[in-house]
Amino acid sequence: MKFKIIYINLYEGCKEKNKFLKVINFIKKERPDILGLSELNQWDKNNFSKLNKFKKQTDLNHSIFCKASSGYNLGLFSKYKLTDRVIISKNFKTGMIKARISIKNKKLSIILTHLHSIGEDLRLKEIDIIKNYVNKKEKVIFMGDLNSLSSKDNYNEPRLLKAMKKIKSNKFGERILRKEAIDKITKLGFIDSVRKFSKSFEYSVPTKYNKDQNHFGRLRLDYIFITKNLFKKLSKAKIIRTKETNQLSDHFPVVAEINL
Repeated sequence: MKFKIIYINLYEGCKEKNKFLKVINFIKKERPDILGLSELNQWDKNNFSKLNKFKKQTDLNHSIFCKASSGYNLGLFSKYKLTDRVIISKNFKTGMIKARISIKNKKLSIILTHLHSIGEDLRLKEIDIIKNYVNKKEKVIFMGDLNSLSSKDNYNEPRLLKAMKKIKSNKFGERILRKEAIDKITKLGFIDSVRKFSKSFEYSVPTKYNKDQNHFGRLRLDYIFITKNLFKKLSKAKIIRTKETNQLSDHFPVVAEINL
């Protein structure tokens, strides 16, 4: 069977009703088995009314919600029961969710996070927390907006540094582009799923809906990683850049499919 994973950063929780409905329609069409969402701002209001409406309309009946002190909450949604739940928000700007699912006696672990948006050192500290929950014997899918650049992506370094200086940002470094966060994740045994299928430059921001000054150029900030024991089963992975997804959020969705 094909097992589909989608991750989307929803801009501040889809405050606009029409955006929320567009996201629901996109998910209904794509029919993921597992969905990771970040920036679920205020989805816990009124006894989780928005979250429950989303679950009902997408048939993703199982979920885990991580309430962030920053308000940029996380949500993991699944067609299958989520067990062995770990929810951490302490020492994160947002947080981390880990859970396990079982399908036909096959177990998969899922990790969802949204790393710090300010600087690489803060992201590295968050990865140090996450690595305590990575078991190399498990089959793991690790996804999220990692707010980090990959050394596998060919960036015009002088141009990006100049663009950051212009807006007084050091999100990706000052004198050089810093890429240690993604390197640290790969050293934990994770493989960048999108890179299996594309050697071209890929980007997940900006979209036409962009509201973030830090999305000053084409950047890949959103990832789905898998452990090496899933690599041969990976049948598809890409950033979904279409006319439809250009209007959903300020990030494009990422999708991966695994043959189980």
